[in-house]
Amino acid sequence: MATMTKAALKAELQNDPQTLGYAALVAANNDVALAALLNDKTKGGSIPRTLGTASDLQSCVDSAEYAALTGPKQGLWTAMLIAAIGNGVPLANAGFQAQAVYIWPNAGPTLTALTALLTRAGSRAEALWGDGASVSFSQVSDALRN
Repeated sequence: MATMTKAALKAELQNDPQTLGYAALVAANNDVALAALLNDKTKGGSIPRTLGTASDLQSCVDSAEYAALTGPKQGLWTAMLIAAIGNGVPLANAGFQAQAVYIWPNAGPTLTALTALLTRAGSRAEALWGDGASVSFSQVSDALRN
């Protein structure tokens, strides 16, 4: 993911590659509205979710599927949940994904829900500069005028 720079932010605002409607706000010097638009979670499309918490993971589980798992698979799932306590687990990690595919039936409701958990709605700032990125009105002002 690219690092946000003043030049990159200025180019985004001047070129409006996703046609979000920056031009009128730029002309009006409405830096607050521009920052809000860049940070709007409905404007960036689907972005990768970085971490999944134990609660996120467990909310995906279909109870009938869990009951049908073998003891070792239930144990592995429990270990994965324990690993997710606190800061969460990196959902893009190949090992994590391989374990989930091993545990849960292919095309079942749990694996389907876990797969959906890999992405989330994101802001334009996050689409450009990574999960959790945001832009302040002062950054917008600095990019456009300095």
